[in-house]
Amino acid sequence: MFPLKHIHTRIIFVAIFVLFSNSLIGQVTRQPVLVQRVWSGSLIGPIPANATNQGVQMISVGSVNSDSSSCITKRGRVVVWGNASLSAVPINQTNDALDATRDVDAISMGESHMLAFKKNGNIIAWGSNANGESAVPASLSNNVTAVIAGYRNSIAIKNDGTLEAWGYGFTSDRRVAATTTLSLINRAAENDTKKKVIGCVMTGWDNNTPSNLKDDPITGFVLLADFTIARLGDPMDGISDADLAAKQDVVGIAAGHRCAAAVYKNGLVDAWGWSDYSGFISRARNLKGVSTISVGNGYGLAITAQKKVVAWGNIPAEQATFISTLANITSVAAGWSHCLIASGGVFGEFDTSGSFGNSGGWIGRRIPPSPRLGIYQRTSVALKQNIGKAARSSTQRSQVGGRVAPKSR
Repeated sequence: MFPLKHIHTRIIFVAIFVLFSNSLIGQVTRQPVLVQRVWSGSLIGPIPANATNQGVQMISVGSVNSDSSSCITKRGRVVVWGNASLSAVPINQTNDALDATRDVDAISMGESHMLAFKKNGNIIAWGSNANGESAVPASLSNNVTAVIAGYRNSIAIKNDGTLEAWGYGFTSDRRVAATTTLSLINRAAENDTKKKVIGCVMTGWDNNTPSNLKDDPITGFVLLADFTIARLGDPMDGISDADLAAKQDVVGIAAGHRCAAAVYKNGLVDAWGWSDYSGFISRARNLKGVSTISVGNGYGLAITAQKKVVAWGNIPAEQATFISTLANITSVAAGWSHCLIASGGVFGEFDTSGSFGNSGGWIGRRIPPSPRLGIYQRTSVALKQNIGKAARSSTQRSQVGGRVAPKSR
């Protein structure tokens, strides 16, 4: 028999050990895991060790880019693998404005160029600059909340809820015609706080080639502060401006090659686009309890309230089946013929989701505090369902696991 004081000592020791062990276990289970699935002719290569050994806070791929993936480590370093020009991440230890290896808050991958958004507000661009897409305007300094890399151009969402674009169509004699819808969106944002832009995506490159250009060098959509959608650039197949105006309570948008999707506050999803992607469009309407979406080449990835992933549309069945077995998923990024999926509690508000790149997506969106949004959240196309919490009616406040319970549309 041990004296009582020794028993107490042992109990205290065991308690401390259990608490310490749980702390260690918690740290281990919070380490993120990246899964990359490739199914068609990609030279992207495997995930490099330095993409995960420091922890990951964001992922990004280009939805019309078949040879690159990227992430930001927990320490704010950009890691890109695949395409050599994109993999050459800028390093400059003496000039922070040119260094993408530290303090990076968000990334967006284009078809041949990339944007990094730093915590201090600096924007770094690298890769192709054939059309001025990597020539960041000097006026964009400490006044930006999000960056979007498109096919041959780039867009920034500014603090005042307006857009600024550069690259193809925005640095030539086409500028006046090219900025038609962009100017309309900006004027609306300046006149009405409910029409400020909080999200933006650019769609696939087919509509962005010179032979297809109409009034704008881009085709995309913006998410507004009143949780509605507006068209940016040329019209897309399968959706009219009237159809867009009818979409209410939208908390997230994603776009891919000639297609796009929206997730609503009630966890339902809607999709539209090219008629060849009919499976992508019709199956999206069967999804429920969705918090995050990402769109690629005629297919989509959705994270459910159970942190599982549903893949639908133009994606090989064996890939969709494998993806459905993954658990505790926090981020998804859909590319042309590959995708990147992340799990682990460290992501939290850093959901990335993609259809980025040439098709674009608003990556790393940093939403400033406001009475309507009620939160500070760094995210991307995948806006959390609770982003519109302040705007929900009392009938919408039934919760399932902290999320809005799905209701029929």
